Amino acid sequence: MPVIKFSYTPEVFINQETGKVNYIYRPLIPTRLCNKHIFSKFPVNCLLDSGADKNLFPAEWGEMVRLKIKSGKEVTHYGIGKKDIKAYRHKVKLYIGVYHFETEADFSYEQQFPLLGREGFFKYFERITFREKDHIVTLEY
Repeated sequence: MPVIKFSYTPEVFINQETGKVNYIYRPLIPTRLCNKHIFSKFPVNCLLDSGADKNLFPAEWGEMVRLKIKSGKEVTHYGIGKKDIKAYRHKVKLYIGVYHFETEADFSYEQQFPLLGREGFFKYFERITFREKDHIVTLEY
């Protein structure tokens, strides 16, 4: 079974309580987006989010591959803080290294960070393993 491994990406933040600089390690997956043979120029780091049902991407990323965002089916995402996010669903291809698959992704003008969810991403892999202590995620397909 082929395997792709990624090290978590450290992100710097200032702890609001202590004022000290801290790091948080996130499972970010470099992903290329494709729409009808039009590819994003560069991979974009997407957060592997086991709490998300669907893929949710910034609309601007879809526009880069010439998606007509508002022509997609309008859907609503309900997230933390009960903030509703309006998005538009499209069929796209995602490329993770050499592995690729067709899936659905929702694109929103209200979303700034790309999220990979269970239905739109996780189900295309035989196994996804998070090794929190080592800051490694493994994708088996």
